[in-house]
Amino acid sequence: MNPNLDRLQSYPFQKLTTLLAGATPTPKLKPIALYIGEPKHPTPEFIRRALADSLAELASYPATLGATASGRVNSPIPGSLSDLGGPTRC
Repeated sequence: MNPNLDRLQSYPFQKLTTLLAGATPTPKLKPIALYIGEPKHPTPEFIRRALADSLAELASYPATLGATASGRVNSPIPGSLSDLGGPTRC
């Protein structure tokens, strides 16, 4: 086991639970749920349709900064490989 794992902080929600232990909210106010979990509402049909219509586009990784349509390196960093005579094709 990695010995550095003991140096990690606790999960934020575990820490929050510890901090809130013993706190009593006022009964006059309705709590606002800020947690992330299972959706409580069905996905709207227009979102479902957009996802289904776009499935074919998920067959390849999206382009990232680094190559233009011509395949030449597009680096915004001065002194990068292309500036130093390094490879200019991906």
